[in-house]
Amino acid sequence: MIRREGYLVWIRSFDARRSKSGGRRVPANLAVKNPTPEMIVKAAESLGWGAEPLPLSHPSEWWRKGAAVLIKPPAGVTKHRAIRLIAQKIRGER
Repeated sequence: MIRREGYLVWIRSFDARRSKSGGRRVPANLAVKNPTPEMIVKAAESLGWGAEPLPLSHPSEWWRKGAAVLIKPPAGVTKHRAIRLIAQKIRGER
């Protein structure tokens, strides 16, 4: 396993078309239709974090093209909190 600084966040975590059991990790009121890596990178950078888009497929859907973003929040911010803050930022900008 490759160790990275930060957290790997999947695009499907923010998709309003997915159910919680289908991979969405934010509440329905914070989810958006058709999220893009650029949206996540922009939200992370507006929070003052580093972000880098990666062309990866999710392990549960390895045959589909997908995307993920490597985010680098400050120390002490959990992945759950980071995903929630990014979702709030994306939802506020739309």
